[in-house]
Amino acid sequence: MRSRIHYNIYIALLILMAVSIPLSKFTLSSSQLLLAINWLVEGNFNRKFRKLKEKKQLIYFLGVYFVFVLWLFNTQNLNWGLQELKEKLPLLSLPLIVGTSAPISKKHFTWILLAFTSSVSYASIVSTFIYTDIIHKNISDIRHISLYTSHIRLALMVVLSCFILWNLKNEQNKMLLKWVMILNAVWLLIFLFILNSLTGIVILLSVFYLLSLRYVLIKKKRFLKITGTLILLIIPIGIGLYIYNSYQRFNTLEYYNRNTLPKKTINGNIYFHDFSNHQVENGKYVGLYICDYELRKEWNKISNYKYDSLDQKGQEIKYTLIRYLTSKGERKDSLGILSLDSTDIKTVESGVANYKYLRKYDPYMYLYKIFWQIRMYQFANKAKGHSITQRFEYLKTAVEIIRNNILFGVGTGDTESAFQNQYKTDNSNLPDNIRYKSHNQYVTLLVTTGIVGFLLISFLIAIFLIKSKKLKLFLPFVFTTILLLSMINEDTLETQTGLSFAAFFTTMFFIIDTKRE
Repeated sequence: MRSRIHYNIYIALLILMAVSIPLSKFTLSSSQLLLAINWLVEGNFNRKFRKLKEKKQLIYFLGVYFVFVLWLFNTQNLNWGLQELKEKLPLLSLPLIVGTSAPISKKHFTWILLAFTSSVSYASIVSTFIYTDIIHKNISDIRHISLYTSHIRLALMVVLSCFILWNLKNEQNKMLLKWVMILNAVWLLIFLFILNSLTGIVILLSVFYLLSLRYVLIKKKRFLKITGTLILLIIPIGIGLYIYNSYQRFNTLEYYNRNTLPKKTINGNIYFHDFSNHQVENGKYVGLYICDYELRKEWNKISNYKYDSLDQKGQEIKYTLIRYLTSKGERKDSLGILSLDSTDIKTVESGVANYKYLRKYDPYMYLYKIFWQIRMYQFANKAKGHSITQRFEYLKTAVEIIRNNILFGVGTGDTESAFQNQYKTDNSNLPDNIRYKSHNQYVTLLVTTGIVGFLLISFLIAIFLIKSKKLKLFLPFVFTTILLLSMINEDTLETQTGLSFAAFFTTMFFIIDTKRE
């Protein structure tokens, strides 16, 4: 009877944690604390110790946490080091608690997964209500529609939920539930594009690609294996060619002769031509054909957002307007203003600086924004406000730290201070409030533990995955792919939500025992 009570509490808390990952940091922390208390109160430590000895793969995974403990020897600030160990505690507590607890039924395992997908679906609906202004919230960026967690982490959860639902519907006998799961998965795919998360979309497509490649490679028929592999190999080549051609298209710039450029507008006012401005929009130079007097006069007649004020994104509206007119191939004068219709005016007021940016699902426009940011970084050394080029600054800073601490890193707890000190040393042009870590978990790990610690952690995780013998299964493979890819673009393990997401589903897919029913 007592063991049954603890088992029910255990299942309820796992469900609560699954629900909390996308929605609430408070209940996420609370559920983990209560799981630990329930595990301790339950007792039976002899049985739990035996299970721990039997699960050698679990010991390898727990070893990852102890690498961070060992790396306290290298830290300059012990208090921060202990705080980081506390934040990374889910890497130790969740696998240990779940790995040494009683097996759960497949029904309860399904409940846990459905609790997670349901909470992700709820978060997606709330975000959509914000997007459509059913729930009013002033947002200057589409990323801010994610109310409970960062849009990138929500995107990762959406991608995983799609595959969980697709897998569960194959195990479901009731036709109604099958269709509910299919429709839910379809909705989440649609929402991923509403969220406009490039990271999420790229990871989704990458997982599809790797699953297809895996499926083809296990085919027994030689012809199908060879044909399928060749087709799949052509895809990245095609993507590479598209990116190359897009880059060439971006860099096809208008030609001009300084000596023949008009000096005055049609109204006789002076044009300003800024030849030092290398900024371009759709191949046109932003710095040419500017008559500030006419722009101010005519714009103030048609908009409540005055020429010398800010747009809805907090940017100087005159620069948004100048870029927007350039993108349309118009001169920045009274005639250019007259060419704007009501949609153009609202677009400028909203802070959109290129009319083509309204093409939300045009692949070229995703690449265009990246190329534009790189050009700004190359010619003007401007990284602030641009996610791609800010990452260049983060990585450049990280590389300097790694070079100075190549073998053992800066130690557990000193990563943040190492970055801030390096930013000051480099006299970075990034404002203090956006001087972040590398936004790449592998690089951040190298900063913290150096090459020695990085290789040790990589070895422990590799042995863990090999000995678990579950990587060939559908959901473990999908989750591992999502997690490893996400760490290229994010410090996934440096936030509570990201770390809990990683620890929880590693535990669910590789460590938890399910009863044979």
